Amino acid sequence: MYFGVQSFSFGKIVGVQDLSWIPNLVNSKNLFSMEKNNMSWVTQAFIAMISISVMVLIIKGLTRLGLSSEVIAFYYFLFTTPLLFIFALYKKAEFGLPLASLPLFFLFAIIAVAYNYFNVSSVGSAPNVGYAVGIISFNVAVVFVASIFLFDASFTLVKFIGIIFSIIGIVLISL
Repeated sequence: MYFGVQSFSFGKIVGVQDLSWIPNLVNSKNLFSMEKNNMSWVTQAFIAMISISVMVLIIKGLTRLGLSSEVIAFYYFLFTTPLLFIFALYKKAEFGLPLASLPLFFLFAIIAVAYNYFNVSSVGSAPNVGYAVGIISFNVAVVFVASIFLFDASFTLVKFIGIIFSIIGIVLISL
């Protein structure tokens, strides 16, 4: 039972019960330390921003090699899945899931495929990758508004003005 709900274990599905030895293969203290991550969310967001920026430029380079959006998205998932699995093992993540979360994961997977396909396709075909990324970045406004209703996020005039400036910037860069 996990949060009072029946759960399944990835280890049981693949027939491996004890995966605790895998994290010991890497024994160094670094950014991916086993200890609680003490980086602020702002630092983490900047690392994510740099990462996605490099990823977008790599996507553009792959499309210039003649690879289709479908192939790029497929290999993206193919290569990232085992890396994320190894990283999760290293971080000693618990793989049990509440059964109630499975429909959300299924929906998440469908949306992730759509996002990755259209992200790769738009970045690959845009004359300047910044145009496509600018339009995609409109998600800032969508997430902000949705968070107010879904998660009771705070809403202030200053935050609203910040979102307006973000939208104006996205529109200007996309022209």
